[in-house]
Amino acid sequence: MVLNDRDLLARHLAEAAKARRREPQARALWQRVERVRAVGISEVIMGSNPTLEGDGTALYISNLLADLPVEVTRLARGITVGSVLEFANKEILSDALSGRQKF
Repeated sequence: MVLNDRDLLARHLAEAAKARRREPQARALWQRVERVRAVGISEVIMGSNPTLEGDGTALYISNLLADLPVEVTRLARGITVGSVLEFANKEILSDALSGRQKF
């Protein structure tokens, strides 16, 4: 079995979550997951920071919701207004292209 970075991150986050389930932040997250389950929410829109920690959190939450009939989406991100393309890396450009909208 070959594990990629995403698999390793997901596994790490799952192990960390098990160890911290009793912390207030973890309890609040589990309460929200239970609310999605109980109320029948159809979409969860995540707006996390475009950092490794934000990506990991979004992945962790989407894994928690994977067995529920809910669409998990994320706010588009990419090149900010006023920035220069010269300083954008390939990940930022990729996110900007995938989140593009008709003008």
